Amino acid sequence: MDPLRAMWEPIQDACGQGRPACSLSSPIAGRAEGWYARAPASRSLSSATDDIGRSGRGLPLIPPRAVWYQDCVKDMADEKRVPTVVLRRLILSSVVFFIVLLVAMFLPAGDIRWEKGWLFLLVYLVLIVLGVVYLWRVNPDIFVARSKIQEGTKGWDKVLVSILLLAHMAEFPVAALDDGRFRWSGVSLWVVILGYVLLCVGFFVIAWVEKVNKFAEPGVRVHAEQKVIDTGPYTLVRHPMYAGAVPFFVGIALALGSYWALVPAAIATMLLVVRTVMEDRTLHEELAGYKEYAARVRYRLIPGIW
Repeated sequence: MDPLRAMWEPIQDACGQGRPACSLSSPIAGRAEGWYARAPASRSLSSATDDIGRSGRGLPLIPPRAVWYQDCVKDMADEKRVPTVVLRRLILSSVVFFIVLLVAMFLPAGDIRWEKGWLFLLVYLVLIVLGVVYLWRVNPDIFVARSKIQEGTKGWDKVLVSILLLAHMAEFPVAALDDGRFRWSGVSLWVVILGYVLLCVGFFVIAWVEKVNKFAEPGVRVHAEQKVIDTGPYTLVRHPMYAGAVPFFVGIALALGSYWALVPAAIATMLLVVRTVMEDRTLHEELAGYKEYAARVRYRLIPGIW
């Protein structure tokens, strides 16, 4: 058999059978099979060999697998980007976020040597890296879902989320002014340690939610493919991501050594409660099966309380 044909036939078979492209591509792709479009059956062996013949250069510089993979990428819809594109976007947004944090923390602190600020950034960076690596392996779809505010997001939620994020981000300059510049709070070491415990607990709960719920978008909406998630933390409360966000907000303030930063944290928490009520109402009205789920899991945010 011709060597070129021997290389192309398994690929052509895979295209014809509608296998995911990741089955023939990189190991990363293999762990993200849900993100790839099906292989295009239109790419025939004859057209590939004709292209090579017309080039006059024999075998192409790009291996046949890569050529086929590129064709698959071209046919993908915008909402189903290849993981490398999503990863680049994630890395870029994370870099920008940390630059914003640096400015929001150390400019109000007035001292680049603010130790609590650097320690927080280090711990936060480690948590984010560990979370991204873990979620990339167990539920890569979540990066697409949370990459932007999706079309169809409720208008009231866009306004609410904007205010909530402002309150959350206000924690950093307030803490910097408090502990970094004026030393208003003067918190003890055990309070800072408690802050990191709460921060890690909140981060763990949020990551747990993102592991089991590929529909955990940043905005509130109900779409055709959405279904009720009733596993993992959703067996305890109906809105576990918000339940994890509360200790996360409080933990940031205490880890940075500031009682005053608890004020914007409390505002963000109250906005989360409002959002929980409104989102729960939306899901009752629009998501099939949610009423039955709510009958089984009675509590919205705090197990045994509310």
